[in-house]
Amino acid sequence: MMAAVVMAIGGVPAVAAPAAVACTVTYQLTNEWDTGFGATATIRNDGDALNGWNLTWTFPDGQRVTQGWNGTFSQTGAVVSVTNPDWARTIPGGGSAQVGFNGSKGSANRPPTDFAVNGVACTGPNQAPSVALTAPVTGSTYTLPATIPLAATAQDSDGTVTKVDFYADDTLIATDTSAPYTGTWGSPTAGDHQITARATDNRGATRTSAPAMVKVLAGPAVLATPSTLNVRQGQTATFDVSLATAPSSPVTVTIGRSGSADLTAAPATLTFSSAAKQT
Repeated sequence: MMAAVVMAIGGVPAVAAPAAVACTVTYQLTNEWDTGFGATATIRNDGDALNGWNLTWTFPDGQRVTQGWNGTFSQTGAVVSVTNPDWARTIPGGGSAQVGFNGSKGSANRPPTDFAVNGVACTGPNQAPSVALTAPVTGSTYTLPATIPLAATAQDSDGTVTKVDFYADDTLIATDTSAPYTGTWGSPTAGDHQITARATDNRGATRTSAPAMVKVLAGPAVLATPSTLNVRQGQTATFDVSLATAPSSPVTVTIGRSGSADLTAAPATLTFSSAAKQT
């Protein structure tokens, strides 16, 4: 049985705000006549449990609530406020609560569209933000000592992005709380690493980007092309020597030989600066 309550005139009573409000409201006419109507508004709690709730909406056509039940009603201008009764303060996550009322109207009686609970618009379950890692890119190689730049884009369709965390494997390496979302990994370790970005929205929902695989080398890796070379006696041959990545400071590579004592190699050293290849 529904309990009737007297309409209250005045301000909105204070309610306890939950950690994360997400809601859907279904508004339904139950009866309508020339100068009046009856309706219900059903709150579905799509977020954390509510311990104290206040439902608001705005009538678009000058309607007035004349009698209400299952809540304490007040109206200021076109704005209606309904606060929970003492016996129904809580709405568990996934639960619902319904209020009903009779009202007066003119020739038009369009339904409200701006329902909110505890000041949060009822737009349905909270949607996780979107996030994309833009730096580094998969396949990037770095040589110690290295500083790896980090960047990501993030948006939230039904709220705001509060932060973007950057991870190397499972380790948090940087956080940015405002766009553009950037950072640096200043102390990478040698090896293969998976870099991701994780965005968090204002209601606590998170989403993690697709990973980028990067390689961190302990030092400039020397590459010879071809890796083996056969030279006939009295003849010469050449091969390319390169570094896997361009060094941050000059690197000298010593050219040696093995095998026959008749073999010679020149030049004896190669120095690499910003160019990562030298013949």
